[in-house]
Amino acid sequence: MAEPLSSQMNEVSIETQFVVAIITFTVFYFLIKQILKNISSTNDNGDKIIDLNKLKKIKEKTGSE
Repeated sequence: MAEPLSSQMNEVSIETQFVVAIITFTVFYFLIKQILKNISSTNDNGDKIIDLNKLKKIKEKTGSE
């Protein structure tokens, strides 16, 4: 009869642990960086900031009033 899986010990080489650690660190670094960028791009009220100068330029290009 086969032994339970919990009693089997599989060793992972130090090189593999190092590669996994680097990949994990890189993924979390960019994830946290993106989250902080998204948080800082909104103001405190969560309202969308509208740049009226950009809207004016777009309106002038389309020629509508």
